[in-house]
Amino acid sequence: MKRRNVRWISAHLGLILACQWGYHAHTQEPEFWYIDKFSGEARYYTVPLKITDFQWEPSEIGTIYTIAIKSFGEIPHNAVYTLEIHYADFMVVYNHNYPDIPGASGPSTVDILTRHGAHRLGSGEIHYYGDTIEIAVPIQTEEIPSIVIMRYLPTQSDAEEAIGGLHGAIVSYLWIKRNIKGAIPGWPYQAHWQQSQQGRTVSWQPRNDVSVPTDSSDRPRLGDRVRGGNNRIWPRDISLLPDDGAVDLGGGRLIEWGLEQGWFPYGGYDGTDAWVGLVGIDQNGDGRLQPGEVTGVIGRCGPNGADNDFYVDGQGYVHWINYDENGKINHHYIYDPSRDILKIYDSKGNLIYMDPPTGWKDKI
Repeated sequence: MKRRNVRWISAHLGLILACQWGYHAHTQEPEFWYIDKFSGEARYYTVPLKITDFQWEPSEIGTIYTIAIKSFGEIPHNAVYTLEIHYADFMVVYNHNYPDIPGASGPSTVDILTRHGAHRLGSGEIHYYGDTIEIAVPIQTEEIPSIVIMRYLPTQSDAEEAIGGLHGAIVSYLWIKRNIKGAIPGWPYQAHWQQSQQGRTVSWQPRNDVSVPTDSSDRPRLGDRVRGGNNRIWPRDISLLPDDGAVDLGGGRLIEWGLEQGWFPYGGYDGTDAWVGLVGIDQNGDGRLQPGEVTGVIGRCGPNGADNDFYVDGQGYVHWINYDENGKINHHYIYDPSRDILKIYDSKGNLIYMDPPTGWKDKI
């Protein structure tokens, strides 16, 4: 079988939305930032490498993945980082000095983990060869991986001090098969899945990082609308997405994806549509939000946005990190469900909004 290269793969993206970009190797500078959970301020750091290309091929015992990198310096021995190769139902992950990935056998190991349940299917090996990293695992599949990701923080102290932890510290990634939302996949779920009337809902548990589930279709089915206009929530219509999932934060509070589209009362695709994150109270107990249950918008893919990391961290804060077409942070939204307060940070890490998650679209 021939060696496969990401440049040979194209993804059908369907709808033309504000958040769509093609996959490519990102060309970001090696400086990034996180928000310090104690001070609320941005902390800048440099990253010693970025991903430039990705290939995979079968071997006698499984599959060999080759990650091409551009190096900016040596990786510190005490750095905390992951290299992740994601499929629909499982992932291959190498984690360095980070013990908290669900299902992983320990820090500094290569593991094959199921996405749902975090079951460990096997282990592999990693080797560094100058400007390439090779990961070998004892599995073969005809499925195409969706994305390769590197998350990185300089030290364990940074991982403890960064709000959102290592999960939110994506510093380099390369799409092979991009989904229409640009939804960056997270770590495996150990939490409980509930089949609701309108899709899957996962219950968040403390000390677990949980990404908000999405449907894999590139032509999402649009559901009922949260009407925009002269209400306190949002100036534009937002369509619910019944085939996506939701995360139950506890106390009846849910978060899920939505699609902002059209100016009220003229809803429809108009080239300014944007994916958004919704929060609300599940009043009827069906595990999904209805239009009258939505209480706020906690993230948005803006005009310069490309990809989105929408997840709940181990402390229960909700994050929507929007990346531009070069893989740099465009906005970082942090929602505190215990206070119903949304913080929005701009591309430089400056706090530009802190208030309830309603009506803020024209304030940033």
